[in-house]
Amino acid sequence: MVLEKEKFGGQITITSDIVNYPGVLEDSGEGLTQKMRQQAERFGATFQKAEVKKLKLDQPIKKIETSQGTLESIGLVLATGAHPRKLGFPGEKEYQGRGIAYCATCDGEFLKVVNCL
Repeated sequence: MVLEKEKFGGQITITSDIVNYPGVLEDSGEGLTQKMRQQAERFGATFQKAEVKKLKLDQPIKKIETSQGTLESIGLVLATGAHPRKLGFPGEKEYQGRGIAYCATCDGEFLKVVNCL
């Protein structure tokens, strides 16, 4: 089971063009996320939106208390995600993914340094 607090896929979904992911010639963050989810579902993964409130990890059976109830598992992988720090200047939201970038390794190749001196 994959638990997601907000949007499945996280930060990658706001990336418009992905050209540097292994095996992917070109895709959007939304498109790549959908393909990854479909593949995971084919192998039996399920997806649920819920906020994790508390973890009890001191027993062989781990307990995950969420906003949708309590789950139990013999193991878990924590992927805490990331959020870009936005500055709030005019035009920031409408130009996100079209000139405004939050990931240097993802979006850096779309920008070209002309002269830094």
